[in-house]
Amino acid sequence: MKYLHMIGASLMALSLAGLPANAQDISFEGRGGLAFPTGDFGDAADGGAGFAGDVFLNLNPNVSIYGGYQYEMFDCAGCDGDGFTSSGFEAGAKLLFARESGVLPWAKVGAIFNTLRFEEGAFEAESDRSLGLQAAIGLDIPLGETISFSPALRYQALGADFDAAGGVVTVEEDVRSFSLDFGIHVHPGG
Repeated sequence: MKYLHMIGASLMALSLAGLPANAQDISFEGRGGLAFPTGDFGDAADGGAGFAGDVFLNLNPNVSIYGGYQYEMFDCAGCDGDGFTSSGFEAGAKLLFARESGVLPWAKVGAIFNTLRFEEGAFEAESDRSLGLQAAIGLDIPLGETISFSPALRYQALGADFDAAGGVVTVEEDVRSFSLDFGIHVHPGG
């Protein structure tokens, strides 16, 4: 059960790869980044890091849809170790704007379907999987014909519900964060 989300992400990537499309219609992105919690979540968590992988299907020269998996870790503010992890699926649309001297500006908006896990010592709690919002702006900076460096600023918001005391009490946490992402975008068709 613990690795079910990773199996689902792999199956989703394989199903997208099986679509009948030209190599120019599909691209891939891997990213890592620095995550900064904000709002009430910023009181409970300190900065962290994350990574993600996405498959993009280009619908036309200005619009792509994407799907993939993400994982973010946050240190616990005031704890002796461990902290929070947010992980799950992401999907949405990427809008491409006019090229400026080879650089391609873009914006993404989509949904995340994540769980939030909290660990401190022997105590562990995991929220139900819930739907959240993701939005980002960034650039694709060409490094060659098929690879681009893709820095971005991303915002995410997710509501996480934890059952405590055997389901008698529900604890809600608004998980909001900004991330500075550094990605590599691969366009196999050039």
